[in-house]
Amino acid sequence: MPNSTSTINRSTTTAQSIITEATTIGLNSVKTDAEFKKDSIVCLVEGRGNACGEIGLAAFDKSTSTFIISQYIDDLNYSRTENKIHYFEPNEIVILKKKNFVSNDLRSILMRQFKNLKITVIERKVFNSNDELKNILKLCCEQFKSIEQDIQDKYYCIAATFFLLDFIEQQYSIVFKNQTLKIIYSPIEQIMNIDPKTAKALEILTNQVNSKETIFTILNKTHTVNGARMLKKTLIEPLTDEKSIRTRLDCVQELVASPDYLKRSRRF
Repeated sequence: MPNSTSTINRSTTTAQSIITEATTIGLNSVKTDAEFKKDSIVCLVEGRGNACGEIGLAAFDKSTSTFIISQYIDDLNYSRTENKIHYFEPNEIVILKKKNFVSNDLRSILMRQFKNLKITVIERKVFNSNDELKNILKLCCEQFKSIEQDIQDKYYCIAATFFLLDFIEQQYSIVFKNQTLKIIYSPIEQIMNIDPKTAKALEILTNQVNSKETIFTILNKTHTVNGARMLKKTLIEPLTDEKSIRTRLDCVQELVASPDYLKRSRRF
């Protein structure tokens, strides 16, 4: 675990210059400039030294002003990260610049696996995790401030959120009002990670013969983008906790037993 203040090479720009040129956006009305048309952006921060293999992830969904953030340990092939990218389907991935690239590093693997996806490399910066945690909590809607307990000791999760916020501000001249964002921590405990090779063999998300014949496309009867993402997450990261599985089954049983309620809920 790095110190709360980490020196990461960069020349900083003043927040004042960013805010002066920025467009302010809120939770319910997202106003963007003409250039900012992406549905989602993902930022990945990888641990170094003793923290090698630790990944911090932050994903921004423009349509709902939602940040989904996480921290996890990945394998040498970054299989969990690859699943996350399949889940979010971002238009752009932001990663930090490294001094030396090797054939199997994160950037190289992403470029091989997602050839049509824009990958932007940004400079490292100096940031203090304690200060940035406070800033993240200021941006949170009141009902989401409970994430403090989940992320206060997750350095790379905080770092990914910081760099993604900074990237959006500098690249697209957008800042967010305090208490306007939904920031959700996505835990990786009590879920199974299906590696990409197994997922391909089972044709969960992809089918090289017929792209319309996958487990996901066959089961997908969802009515919203978030619903489709949740189904995808359920398939590639199934639950392993019995209590959570039973709770989900109870919810399904209740919906099946109440078709009128199910029909009404789809209108929301």
